[in-house]
Amino acid sequence: MKKTGFKKVLLRIFGGLALLILLAGLFVAVCRLIVILSTKDRIRTLESAVEETAKEGKYDAAIVLGAGVWRNRQPSPILKNRLDVALQLYQLGIVEKIVVTGDYRPGEYGEVDVMAEYLMNENVPEEKIEIDYKGFSTYESMVRTSTEFGLKRAIVVTQHYHLYRAMYIAKAKGLDVRGVIAETAGSFTQRAGWTVREWAATIKDMFYCMINKEIPQ
Repeated sequence: MKKTGFKKVLLRIFGGLALLILLAGLFVAVCRLIVILSTKDRIRTLESAVEETAKEGKYDAAIVLGAGVWRNRQPSPILKNRLDVALQLYQLGIVEKIVVTGDYRPGEYGEVDVMAEYLMNENVPEEKIEIDYKGFSTYESMVRTSTEFGLKRAIVVTQHYHLYRAMYIAKAKGLDVRGVIAETAGSFTQRAGWTVREWAATIKDMFYCMINKEIPQ
C-alpha cells in the first residue's frame, strides 16, 4: 500500500511538471507568434525595396546588427552576410547611409570597427557610415538606433530568425522600419542553438518593450 501511494505521489509530481513545461512552451510560442505576425508584412526583398523606394523615396539608413568577428579583424560569415546585404541596399540607392551597431570594448573586442572597416573597403564613404558603440544587445541596438540617430525610416538587416524581434523593438520605439533578410551561415547545431536563444530573447524583449526599459547612456 505504501509503495502504491508513493507511486501516485510521483505520478502527480511528474504530471504537474509536465503540465508546467507544456504551459511554458505554449506561452513562449504565443509570444513568438505575436512578434512574427506583427512584423512579417514589413519584410522586403531587395527587389521590392527598390520598387518601394521609387515610390516613397530613400530610406534614411540600413541598420546592421553586430555579430562575431575574427581575431584577424574580419567579420564572421553570419556578419559578413549582413554587411553584404547592407552594401547592396546602399549601392542600389535604397538607403542614404548605413548604421552599424554592436559590442565594443576598447583593446578587447570591437565588432563595430570591423564592420565599418569592411564597408569602407567596399568603397562606402566614411561619412555614409554611422557607428553605435553601445549595441551590447539587440534591445539596446534597436532602441539606440531608433531614438538617437535621427532616423524616421530604416531597413534592418539581419538573419531571418533574428529579424522579427529586431523589427518588433524598433516598431515599439516609433521607427518606421522594414527588414531585409541576410542569409544564415552556420551548421545545423549552431542554427538550432540560435533559434532556441532567439525564442528566449523574444520573451525578454517583449517585456522590456512593455515596461519601456531604459538603456544605459
